[in-house]
Amino acid sequence: MGTVERRRDRARLLSARIRTEVGREYRQRRASLDLSLEAVARSAGISESQASRIERALLPHVALEDLVGVAVVLGLDLSVRAFPKGSPLRDAPHLALLSRLHVQLHPSLSWATEVPVASAPGDWRAWDAVIRGERWSVGVEAETRIRDSQELERRLTLKLRDGTAHHLLLLAADTRWNQHVLRATGLGLLELLPTPGRPMLDALRAGRDPGDSGIILL
Repeated sequence: MGTVERRRDRARLLSARIRTEVGREYRQRRASLDLSLEAVARSAGISESQASRIERALLPHVALEDLVGVAVVLGLDLSVRAFPKGSPLRDAPHLALLSRLHVQLHPSLSWATEVPVASAPGDWRAWDAVIRGERWSVGVEAETRIRDSQELERRLTLKLRDGTAHHLLLLAADTRWNQHVLRATGLGLLELLPTPGRPMLDALRAGRDPGDSGIILL
């Protein structure tokens, strides 16, 4: 399955889950207030059929204004917030960075992109790429511009802990900014990624297990 299809599947699943949860809360709230569907629909300015379908999560393209309208009638505050989760869409420089590494790998190694970190339901995190040898694998996290080294360290630590990859490779664009950030970073990130770039890249070029996690600037 391609990356676009996986993202669409994820969006459909999340949308269905949110509609189901909202509909359940509306139905329970309406029952606790002893209100009829007709009364709620009339006050919200929608049809009774539409109100019923909202409660049963049967409107895949329901307007946000209608959801908020029902919430107001029921004395609820519908809040929508966005949180970082999963892997975002990557741009051309990011894909070019991955390509620069891919072309240097030994032919015996396999390469796959957008690989799920874990198989747990609801875990949408993915490695930007995974390199696999005969009995080892390396999860690749690519960064064109490192913005927050502490957040990056936390994210990589959790991916390595929760995933099945044996090692972790932080692939960063070889820019003055990234060089500065990595020089200034604390010991935590360096302890997580102890293998220097040259030995790490040499091992991958030769098709060998790098033996540990590391950082490569390309």
